[in-house]
Amino acid sequence: MRDSGTVTEFDAIIVGSGIAGLGCARKLHDLGFCNFLVIGDELGGRIPVSTDGQVNYGAFYVRSDYRNFLPYVTLKRRISTADVVVMPNGHRLNGNQIPNWRTWWQRLRFWWFLRRFARRYQDFRIRSERMSQKKAMDADPWLKSLFREPARDLVGRLNLGAWTETHLEPLVCSTAFRRIDEVSSGYFAACCLPLIIPTYEFEFQLEKLISPFFSRLLRQTVTMVEASAIGSGWMVTTESGETFSARNLVLATPMNVTRTLVAITEDTNPPSSAYMVHVRGTLRPKFRERSIFMFPATESEIGLVHEANETVLLYSRRASPDLSRYFENYEVIARRHWDPAFFIGTEILEADRGDGLYLIGDHNVCSIEDAMISGMYVARCLCAADQESPGERPAQSHTPLAAADLGD
Repeated sequence: MRDSGTVTEFDAIIVGSGIAGLGCARKLHDLGFCNFLVIGDELGGRIPVSTDGQVNYGAFYVRSDYRNFLPYVTLKRRISTADVVVMPNGHRLNGNQIPNWRTWWQRLRFWWFLRRFARRYQDFRIRSERMSQKKAMDADPWLKSLFREPARDLVGRLNLGAWTETHLEPLVCSTAFRRIDEVSSGYFAACCLPLIIPTYEFEFQLEKLISPFFSRLLRQTVTMVEASAIGSGWMVTTESGETFSARNLVLATPMNVTRTLVAITEDTNPPSSAYMVHVRGTLRPKFRERSIFMFPATESEIGLVHEANETVLLYSRRASPDLSRYFENYEVIARRHWDPAFFIGTEILEADRGDGLYLIGDHNVCSIEDAMISGMYVARCLCAADQESPGERPAQSHTPLAAADLGD
């Protein structure tokens, strides 16, 4: 860190403290890049937890193929397809109540497709650790085509028919908060991967992730970024009026926030929003089974989840769902609104914007793992550039956050 007058200088500033920003910071630390600052108003971003730390309010599950994110979580209950009930008919997600032999054949064919997709998707992720997601996607034309074509085309090609409406579309809606008509074949397949890959509820070990670079965290909101008026680099201003400068600026913010900070000329993926209500109460009889309930895409509610501490999460597309439909009596513990919750579409932006500006996050490919990988890739870019022009690297001495600032 260098202090030039009233402006504190860094080699890199990361704006945003969600999993992409924190993943970038952790990789920078692990690679020995010390002179950076992370600025964000909510540590963990869209992975908040209840006040007692027992219930995740944002991301609900992780899969066993999240190899970069898994070191920072404690796995809890494994989610079996037999535990998932698709309303209103009460079918299990594993499809054991489907008697038609043609549907079983369709199911086996879809399983084969998903396994092929899972292999190619994992290869894409491995490439994305060393190249941008855009270049990694371009390297696999088959995968790229899936992330561009409408999901209905894949459903028709595989002849999935009624099984999509009764089972697969509720699964997609509960994961992406979008109907099948609103997502690509790639996202449709990605949402269905829990059918073939072990999937778990989890506890996010935030402290384990950030402890090595804790002193480089500043919990504030960034109000403005601009190109430096004196040479190359960027100036960053926070809500408190503090100003920092850096040769490199990494924006790990939701795309709607990113657009307020810098100019993005390309089309970007549209946002989707969702509401969550955390409830304690007595459920109506048909919802008392300790399961995960998913609702048809035509309904306002998305899913109802039994938690281990006898509380319930209800996800919805509306701010005030009719809780009396599900509960005989109830007490609302908390409400959350994500607007946006996701950015899902066919657009994939290049991470390196030139002039030391980088974009990371889940705006290209939407998952915790992909967001983290996008940050790790840019960390490698910064370290490579730093080695080409090392210069002077003084030790970082920014005042650390207090332990109390680690709340949700």
